Amino acid sequence: MKHAIACLNTQIGILIHNASVFHGEGREEDRDRNIAEADDLRMAVEALKDEIPLSERMGSGIEPRYPKFTGTHTPSAPDTLTLEVGKRYVRRDGKITGPLTDNTGDFRDFVFLDPDSGETYQTDGLSGFGDDLEWREDIVAEYVEPQSAPWEESAKQFSRDADFYRGIVTRIGELYGDAAKRCDDGTISQDVLALVVPELVETSVNQFRLLASFVGSKATSHTEIVSDAAAEIRALRTSLEAERYRTAEAVRKLEKFRMDYDAKAAEVVGLRGQEQEYRMLEIGEVTQDGDEVKPAGGQWCRLEMEHLGWRINPRETGHFPVGYYRRPISLDTKPENPDTPAA
Repeated sequence: MKHAIACLNTQIGILIHNASVFHGEGREEDRDRNIAEADDLRMAVEALKDEIPLSERMGSGIEPRYPKFTGTHTPSAPDTLTLEVGKRYVRRDGKITGPLTDNTGDFRDFVFLDPDSGETYQTDGLSGFGDDLEWREDIVAEYVEPQSAPWEESAKQFSRDADFYRGIVTRIGELYGDAAKRCDDGTISQDVLALVVPELVETSVNQFRLLASFVGSKATSHTEIVSDAAAEIRALRTSLEAERYRTAEAVRKLEKFRMDYDAKAAEVVGLRGQEQEYRMLEIGEVTQDGDEVKPAGGQWCRLEMEHLGWRINPRETGHFPVGYYRRPISLDTKPENPDTPAA
């Protein structure tokens, strides 16, 4: 009940302000209409007050000091409105104040301050002196935030929920393009038809299940084929590694045989005492100063400085292969147990 009275008082203040403005502009017809509406609201307020006990009305602030409009702009109303810090109120011009703050430290009489407009007020809501209502910003009623009925909030929430889920259906429909916009007569609408989206989704799900069933039936056989192929590749790789090692060993033996043959031939012709003795470098040995190399179709020659410190590799690598490098016996520093040949 008190909330309804406060709302009516707010509306009365707005009507009175409008009436004063219309009077100043010479719009008497509009002024009279606002005065009549304000009088009707006053009667409604008085009727509501009669239903509230007097003990509850005294000091409750539900009887605002609103002016009765006259042709001379003279306010006349009971001084029953009492302002409070932190509350918002309706001014004579219809505007709403901010939450009032304490202003007792600056003025003796105007103890309330509106932080939004900077206007100060007395305890009863007066903002100044004089009878010109057009320039005064007196407070005429307490402002009450409008409250909607429960059914209105339920309707708003229902509308928001409907928009949310409609948006989800629309986004899904956009994925299907024109198929989600095609009407029964074959025409394409501008927006997604929510009614056809479930049918399109159902069709897509059925197609996916059919494809998954087909792929699942083939997965076992494909896995077996891949597994067999992987086993064959591993076996072939092992065989190639063994063959490469055997080839390198054969090359090493062949070079050793050739060197032994050359040594025997030199011994036979009596050149052993006149020539330097050499041995062929084996896989894994590192070249050093004094080693010699024999290019394909060429003669033995000493290694360049940039080729020192390189490791001998199997012949098939193509880079520093075994069989093309030798070392004088006098410079031989080969250990008794050489490292394992490099891969």
